[in-house]
Amino acid sequence: MTIQPMLTEENINTIINVLREKKYNLNSFHLKYSAREQSLLLDGKGIQGINQTDEYYEAIEDNLVYADFNWISPMCEALNINFTAKLKVLPEGGMEHNKVRLVVTVPVPVECNGNKHKVQEVLYNPFMRVVKFQSFVKEVVFFGNNHMVTKVDFILEIEGKKIVPHLKDNPGINHQCLNQWMATVDKIIDYGKKDYKYVEHLQVTNGRMANISYESTTSFRFPSNKKKDY
Repeated sequence: MTIQPMLTEENINTIINVLREKKYNLNSFHLKYSAREQSLLLDGKGIQGINQTDEYYEAIEDNLVYADFNWISPMCEALNINFTAKLKVLPEGGMEHNKVRLVVTVPVPVECNGNKHKVQEVLYNPFMRVVKFQSFVKEVVFFGNNHMVTKVDFILEIEGKKIVPHLKDNPGINHQCLNQWMATVDKIIDYGKKDYKYVEHLQVTNGRMANISYESTTSFRFPSNKKKDY
């Protein structure tokens, strides 16, 4: 199946023309993919007003084409879940594709209202898509508010050139890994009932979520005891 590019030739030409016009010296590109809108937001960050050579802009163009073909569009297609990524731009216009930090965000609708069964239903399909990339997952973060899980972030570290071969190998669903993830969700839901607001960071090793959080944040909310004046 042919993957449709998120960054078309026209899109990349527009980016390069703006960078030339404003004389940008870039430090990084920040990407934000919206599954709902099927769109990609690309923010270039750096310093304006610095003259660059034609070779610099050609390198940026070549690297954007490479990034889109090798990992941006394939990840959008395979995940179809909101994610963000940061792509470092090197001084000569090249980009660091070998160590890209990608954050996949799975929200939990308010309508679940803390119901464990509903939360697990909502998370199961997205987790099933993310588990195909288990070898790239380094960390998972559970966010809770009002005693309920509100979203889950997967932190991936990807090597751009490995994504297409990985997908061509057609990785199936590792159900043992998926079941372990869902069992962890079950524990987090139970644990989170004690806290008004929380953040739990779990390391992921060989696809398995750690049983113990390496960093936790808990918050408390208390109403004022002051009597209201009417």
